[in-house]
Amino acid sequence: MKKLKANQYVYPYTPFYNLSHVKKKAVFTEGEIISLKSLNDLLSTLPELKVAITGNSIAEKILSIFAESEILFGPRKYIRENRNLWINKFNHFINTNSQIQMTILGFPFKMPISLKTNRTLPDMGEVLSLKRLNDIIQLVQSVYTPGAKITIITEGVFGSFNHISKDEYKNYREFLEFVVSEFGWNGNLEIIELEKMEELSSNFKKQFSNKVNSLKKLYLLKDKKFLGKYNGAEESIKRIINTKDLQVKENILFEVYNDKLSDSDISKEAIKVRKYIKDETHKMLLQYHAYLMVRDDLNFIENFIPHAITLTVSPKPNRLGIIPVSKNCIRLPYHGVPVYHEKIKDFTIEYLIDIERKNKTYKKMYWDKDKETRPFFYREV
Repeated sequence: MKKLKANQYVYPYTPFYNLSHVKKKAVFTEGEIISLKSLNDLLSTLPELKVAITGNSIAEKILSIFAESEILFGPRKYIRENRNLWINKFNHFINTNSQIQMTILGFPFKMPISLKTNRTLPDMGEVLSLKRLNDIIQLVQSVYTPGAKITIITEGVFGSFNHISKDEYKNYREFLEFVVSEFGWNGNLEIIELEKMEELSSNFKKQFSNKVNSLKKLYLLKDKKFLGKYNGAEESIKRIINTKDLQVKENILFEVYNDKLSDSDISKEAIKVRKYIKDETHKMLLQYHAYLMVRDDLNFIENFIPHAITLTVSPKPNRLGIIPVSKNCIRLPYHGVPVYHEKIKDFTIEYLIDIERKNKTYKKMYWDKDKETRPFFYREV
């Protein structure tokens, strides 16, 4: 299984399998429509999250959970070098016997790239990621009775930088909330939208516009610090740019996303799409970083959830990096489709085009409470 190197700005991208090979070999059969009970039964058969909890104090025991290889994403040194910071953060809640507050940003929208997924609403991939967060809460509760709560700050607003309608990312978030409620995780998990922070400032749009303009100047001046952020996120952002609405034929997309082909090796139409992606990537990088900077200027997370411990899939010294789904999943749930493998009794997240080209048979599995008619997951048989 590929080991991803953590990136402090975005979750690292995973390339498509060899796109020089176009033929679709997979067979898809209609599976079944299953109930919530069946989904829960399936979840109960997945590999157990094995974590050795160590330490003398409660805070040390909780911190040890996040240092375990089954949970930790990113350098262990971030925990080791900032041990006192994390102990103090946990003790802020423990000393008053109160519920520990945590936050995580993510769950923006399904990626608008037809080669990756054909859905717009959450599916079993998001269920698995939410279950992981709920499992972490349960581990904390095993050593600290008041337990913890994770507030998920969804990033749908970034869809407005990527030609995704507000209705689409709003529907995505609302179905995510529905999933949390249906699986009974709403006592441990709460969802809010990052866009909510715009209510904190009467002149938010002006602040954001000014920040974008200042970043444009830094980019033109080749400011070393900003270019570090820009370049650190560029390759991942490039691979989420909306191409779904370009109405480009699939064979052209194969050329566009084939990293082994230079512009001299591809068609004129594919070159145009690559240029479009490059231009949109530049604009989105400026807006993405500007929005996060305004978030920090407004101290949004601290004001909204004081003293919260920040979890992340893009680890930094002051954020606890966590594996978003499991070690078997090297893609975020909103970047692909979930596939259940009978042999290993576990899921992976795959790009739709990649499974379509495998010489295998998949059953299309549906959830009876899904609000979208496409498969909720695929079962490899």
